[in-house]
Amino acid sequence: MKISKLKNPILNYEWGSKTDIPEMSGISPDNKPQAEMWMGAHIKASSEVLIENNWIPLIDLLKKSPVEILGQKNSEKFLNEFPFLFKILAAQKPLSIQSHPDLKQAKIGFEKENIKNILIDDFKRSYKDSNHKPELICALKPFTVLIGFRPLDQIISNLSFLSKTSLKNKFENLKQNKNKQSLKILYQSLMTLSNNDKYQILDIIKQDLNLNTSLEWKWVNILYDHYNNDLGIISPLYLNLITLNPGQALYVPSGELHAYLNGLGIELMANSDNVLRGGLTKKFIDIDELLSILTYRYGNLNIIEPVMKNNCEFVYKTEAEEFELSVIKIDNDDYYNNIRNIQILFCIKGNAIIYEKNEVPIKITKGDSLIVSASSSSYIIKGNATIYKASVHCN
Repeated sequence: MKISKLKNPILNYEWGSKTDIPEMSGISPDNKPQAEMWMGAHIKASSEVLIENNWIPLIDLLKKSPVEILGQKNSEKFLNEFPFLFKILAAQKPLSIQSHPDLKQAKIGFEKENIKNILIDDFKRSYKDSNHKPELICALKPFTVLIGFRPLDQIISNLSFLSKTSLKNKFENLKQNKNKQSLKILYQSLMTLSNNDKYQILDIIKQDLNLNTSLEWKWVNILYDHYNNDLGIISPLYLNLITLNPGQALYVPSGELHAYLNGLGIELMANSDNVLRGGLTKKFIDIDELLSILTYRYGNLNIIEPVMKNNCEFVYKTEAEEFELSVIKIDNDDYYNNIRNIQILFCIKGNAIIYEKNEVPIKITKGDSLIVSASSSSYIIKGNATIYKASVHCN
């Protein structure tokens, strides 16, 4: 296996769009919310690879030939596991507020839940594996995100109503001591309120919903329509609210609170399904575990724009070791790649052919995805197309 077409599983979550993934991938809509398309070899949902007219799960091929697929260096570094998970994500409704553990936290949490004999598919299982999950979200359509705590002055201004609640002292402490520790104390107190105190805040929010016209309060209104008894509805007041234009991206490191609110995007992450939730969901919320993994970083965030790597490839630079996202834009040009590295390609626009020297070309059109194993010495793409490429980060 060198270059082969992929067939990818679709995950149906209630927050997904019924149209975006079918329109992007060319598959038929099934009148169900299609939330995510997974490209990779995750145990939960593996892609299939076209080998001699047969579709074979990538996870099975990886078990048989890890060095051929990943390359010697990556095979050793990632213990024969596929290093990244590549997704198309379509959010019609807001996703949960969540964060992901770092590598040390993931290993400890996974082992802790194993010792407690919590089954992997148990409702109260938070750690599905022992890996961390840094991730990158890149917009294909305008994509709205909550990510990271706002600058402290903005939080203080937006949460002024807390001075009329049981959190008055914690709020005043943040006003007097504008630092990470004061933010941590306030957020932890907010997340551990008694029901009476929580409903006191929600009552105040209800009264203010129609009095505020700012963008963050617009989103509080939207979230209230979906989760009116969840304090997560006020998260736009203390988390950065960002709408990415197509082609822009954000990096989400471990320990960063975030929620994807609406849009179509590419998500690239380390190969993990570990999620600690903090609200806006019917799924299990482990508040103590969530609070223990957060970094409480605050301030404005940098939107990532792709930078030129060569004449037709542009890369999104992050600190992640497991993955790198780039976009190949060919306009009757030739794209050459001679780096031995595991890659997955996904075409979002146009038509092209891809081939190795002396090999039969493979046609690519919108919605097609391919895997390029590390055993492929080089390949050429010709045509007129826009293709996103996921690979392992190369120093």
